[in-house]
Amino acid sequence: MVGSMRRYAVSYKQNERCFEIYTRKNMHNLRVCVDDQSLEGAKALEIVSSNLFLVSKVDQVLIYDSLTFRVCGRIPISLLTSVEREPNEIIGMNISKCEDWLGIISGKNLVMNE
Repeated sequence: MVGSMRRYAVSYKQNERCFEIYTRKNMHNLRVCVDDQSLEGAKALEIVSSNLFLVSKVDQVLIYDSLTFRVCGRIPISLLTSVEREPNEIIGMNISKCEDWLGIISGKNLVMNE
């Protein structure tokens, strides 16, 4: 038997007088790694009406399904070639309130004090 909060469990054996109550030691929500790619510096954006979310990589935007967490599509972004140390990459994404328009900004992600 498991309680409504799913924090306690009761176990018993037939023809015995007592029963035991167990509690959870850790609350970890059963999180599992879905994608093992490096997403360092990536931007994410949710599209609620379509059950999708977008994740930016260096030169592309990956479209994931919110229910299955599988890649539904890709949007390739053509970036200008960089002649300096810092590469060009996607530095910002935004979506309109009606969720019809997507804005993507590319440029150099400059880090101060280097």
